Formats: sequence, structure tokens, C-alpha cells
Amino acid sequence: MNTFQSALTLTENLATRTPITIQAKNDARKAAEKKVRDFLKAYVTYNPPVTNADRKAMEVPIHKKTRDHSPIATTWPWVFVSVDQERHLRFDFQGSETSKAKLDGQHGMELVGQIGGEMPTDQNKMPLSFFDTNSPMVIDFLEEYRGEDFYFSYRWENNVGEKGPWSNIFKAIIP
Repeated sequence: MNTFQSALTLTENLATRTPITIQAKNDARKAAEKKVRDFLKAYVTYNPPVTNADRKAMEVPIHKKTRDHSPIATTWPWVFVSVDQERHLRFDFQGSETSKAKLDGQHGMELVGQIGGEMPTDQNKMPLSFFDTNSPMVIDFLEEYRGEDFYFSYRWENNVGEKGPWSNIFKAIIP
């Protein structure tokens, strides 16, 4: 702490305030903060004899011992289907019509599909399954499926694997 205090004193005096003394003060501050954080972590934050009441009295954050549970989605993603230059089906997904972000608390989007045949009525019986945490989801099909119908449905999945409701079943033509 004395290093930081000395460096701070130099920067407070206009006669000794220079870019070099300012940088020295900033470096000393970072080093002092690291020492304080290391001390808190070792002796306060994760020390069993220190109670949450003690931490609150010291104005130290109280860390949770469990992970926050993300809610199960009650809606499906907003999905925009297009064909990219390499003739892949591209599924851009987002949390709302106006926001490109995922729905709060959701880890990614699951998509199930079926190539050809009659339009399915049960998403759980569709044979193809895809999952992506980042939009867009891009699906590449074999050349032999070009021009076939691709039936698909999708839903959100949270960070512990709990799934939201399925969307309706839609159809696209494999490019």
C-alpha cells in the first residue's frame, strides 16, 4: 500500500505530475487491488468461519454456492430462414422480433427435421436433430437431397438442458 500512496502523492502535486508518474501510480494501484482481492478471497470470501452476516457487515459481496437456474422458455425463437451462397439452409435465430440477442437465460436453439415424405405431426419423431448456441445455425445437405422438402421445428434450451415449447412445423425446400 505504501507504494501506491507514494505514487498517488506524486501525481497530486502539479510539479511532479507527469505521464510517467501517472503510469507508476496506475501500476501501483493495480498491484494493491490484486493484493486486497487475494486477501479477501483467502481469508473472507471462502473462509467457512466467516458468516454471511460478517461479510455483510464488512460490505463484502456474498457469493452464491449454487448456480442461478435459468427459466424454461415459454416462447419459441424468432427464426429467419434463408439460403446462403454455398446453398446451405441458414436459420438466424433471436429472442424477439427486434433484438438479435438470445432470449434471456437460454443457452441455445434445438432444431429437429425430416427430409421428404409426408408433413410430420410430432416433433419428437423427426429423425434429424441439430443444436447451436450461436446464430446462425447453418445446415448443409447432401447433393442427393436437393429440391426435397425439409420439414423442421425448433425450440429454446436453457443452460441445464430444459427445453421450451416446440414451434409449429414449417417446410423449406433444400437448395
